[in-house]
Amino acid sequence: MERNNSYEAFNSFGSERRQYKVVDMPVALKEKFADQPEVLEDIQDRYNAAAAYVNVFNSSYSVEAYIIVGSCAAGEGLRPGKAVQKPQSFVDLKRNFPSDVDILICIENDFYGNAQRQADANSRNLMLPLGYFVHAQVYDRDGLENMLESYGGNEWFRGLKELKDKLK
Repeated sequence: MERNNSYEAFNSFGSERRQYKVVDMPVALKEKFADQPEVLEDIQDRYNAAAAYVNVFNSSYSVEAYIIVGSCAAGEGLRPGKAVQKPQSFVDLKRNFPSDVDILICIENDFYGNAQRQADANSRNLMLPLGYFVHAQVYDRDGLENMLESYGGNEWFRGLKELKDKLK
């Protein structure tokens, strides 16, 4: 995929097109994959696409959304996010750094029901045509813990096959 210095995205209602600058991925990711430039490029592209959606989301709703980068490796447990911290990486959710990488958009606090389902659908509509797995979900402690317990083995958290292959 050709690298861009900005991402174009529709807002949640599809009526307005905006451009968003590329954002830098967390330092922990850069350090983890410093010797794998093709993986870093892939992760940066995924992170940029998710950041574009988060910007769209934050401009359309009255709640904040955050990006968590990470995945659920087979056999490893997950722990709930810390309620006092806004997650910057999947390190907040896992004991160890993930062995494969995916994008999870976490939506802060009481954003449930139809609105949450619509946000999830919007994220998939934006990301899947670009070849990314992205999942929007609530961030509050109980909701996140319950979601991880229920869907920890789901494909959203195992990551994309081609990226997993690169990491082997």
